[in-house]
Amino acid sequence: MKKFIFLAYIIFSVLSFGKQVEIEFHFDVNSGLIYYSNADIDSIGNLTTVNFNKKDVKINLKNGIYLFGFFDGKDRYLFKKFYITDNRDFNISFIPKKSIFVEGIISEKKSPLKNVKITFADSMGREYSAVSSAEGKYSINLPPEKYILMSSQFGYETVKDESFDFSKPDKSYTIPVSMEKSPGKIKGKVLGDNGFPIPEAKILVSNNKKDQIFQSDKNGNFTIFLSEGITSMKISREGYKPKGFIGKFSRKDTVNLHVFTLDKKTYFISGTAADEILPLRDQEVYLFSQNGALLDKAVTNENGNFKFLNISRENIYIYIPETETHEEYKSDIIKLEKSISNKIISIPKK
Repeated sequence: MKKFIFLAYIIFSVLSFGKQVEIEFHFDVNSGLIYYSNADIDSIGNLTTVNFNKKDVKINLKNGIYLFGFFDGKDRYLFKKFYITDNRDFNISFIPKKSIFVEGIISEKKSPLKNVKITFADSMGREYSAVSSAEGKYSINLPPEKYILMSSQFGYETVKDESFDFSKPDKSYTIPVSMEKSPGKIKGKVLGDNGFPIPEAKILVSNNKKDQIFQSDKNGNFTIFLSEGITSMKISREGYKPKGFIGKFSRKDTVNLHVFTLDKKTYFISGTAADEILPLRDQEVYLFSQNGALLDKAVTNENGNFKFLNISRENIYIYIPETETHEEYKSDIIKLEKSISNKIISIPKK
């Protein structure tokens, strides 16, 4: 019984997946061109073209998602994505219908906004735009359709999603539009002084008194959304000198990739090598990393002094080899969190 149910399920799935459906287009022009492609990634670009010379056209397809383009044979194109699961009819209009009139005021927090662009988009993807005047007023003539209102103005977005049914011709509508400033997107990259990306760099941002923490990805890249206003930023990573700035963030800052270069932290160690009585002159002193890699070599001067500069490793040790008169010396592991001055190394005599 279980095998029968499973087999029935497989047959049903196969039949459903390859289901044939009939769609019918109703045009307002007598002839033109239809071209379409299945929307899956393997089929995009494989267009099927259909010439039509009547207003009602039927096409048989397998169910699925399709990208359609329509051309009236003159100068007008329409584009649409259809999710087709069963037989359906679609009205395709090339000829603008009698227009309706829409007007209103575009504002932010009840203050009029000038030179702000808004766009009405219909179900076929056609867009119609208007720009507000110095007093925040806009007006536009539209074909009677259902519309979604969108902001086309960089830096602003509508307070809420708006949709309108303007299907009845010869009507006028007053539609106030409330806007708010949208965050700007800052793209940055953190590099070391050797030019290589620094992953997992900590980015502390204070934007208009709001603190946020971000992190660079494995390629040193990061993206931050900011509002216009005073912004401070501090970028840090263990082993590097932190870098920061404070300034006024504006929309122009969203245009370019911002590159931040962190310098590797370096330290120095200076000291004196001596026995119980006298400083050791011309004595070789070695600096090793914790895993035994030789980092530097110094030779003491007549006063037993030595110095290591530009140490970039944080865990190191100092080694002085055995001589005919003195024992060898090896320090404990030194964790460098700051430079060390006047380190005294006492080496026993044999």
